Amino acid sequence: MKKSRPFQFKQFTIEQQASAMKVTLDACLFGAIVCHQRRLSPSDKALDIGTGTGLLALMMAQAGVEHIDAVEIDPAAAMEASNNVAQSPFASAVNVHREDIDNFEAESLYDVVITNPPFFSNSLKGPNQQRNQARHNDGLTFDRLCQKIRQLLAPSGEAWLLLPVDEMERLTAEAATKGLYPQAQWLLRSTESSVPYRSVVRFTLACQPKSVSTEHIIIRDRSGAYTQAFSKLLQPYYLKL
Repeated sequence: MKKSRPFQFKQFTIEQQASAMKVTLDACLFGAIVCHQRRLSPSDKALDIGTGTGLLALMMAQAGVEHIDAVEIDPAAAMEASNNVAQSPFASAVNVHREDIDNFEAESLYDVVITNPPFFSNSLKGPNQQRNQARHNDGLTFDRLCQKIRQLLAPSGEAWLLLPVDEMERLTAEAATKGLYPQAQWLLRSTESSVPYRSVVRFTLACQPKSVSTEHIIIRDRSGAYTQAFSKLLQPYYLKL
């Protein structure tokens, strides 16, 4: 098996050998959008569902959140996330729970819930069971995920999700049956001429607005360089920005 190299950020390092889902540009951009748009504060209580390596939890901790629960069902990934947290400057802010989110019992409701959930539906699986669990939603269906978010979200809280555009449409319909409604979305595009391939949506328990504000984030310009918008979001985290 090819060894995955650690991903070095400005204030922490992500070891990613054990986790099935590695650090991706999409996940980094997702975390940066949440931290920038939410304007997180130390008093926020945050929940990261399916933390994997601990990346999103650590990004929120760097943004100033002092109480983050990071839940991960896979034992190897949970151990790796715990180690990444322990080696970071934010060890006191993040608690990693090796647990199925269905069985997780919180001490209080959360102001922020963040998740990049499994999304493949009825898809052909590969031989790697750990990777299947991380990528296919037959283990954690959208119905169960939305129900759990609804249960754990504070009345004035926000739930942030990252999914492929078509899967986000499916989840949004499911979320509405649980009283979770989209308030804003960010569509990720590789270039100006490409179609959106990922959707970031902010859900709340407030009534659905007449229209959901939409912003397009383009990653690279015509020369192949990162755009100004991308660089501004990732500058607090990426070493070379």
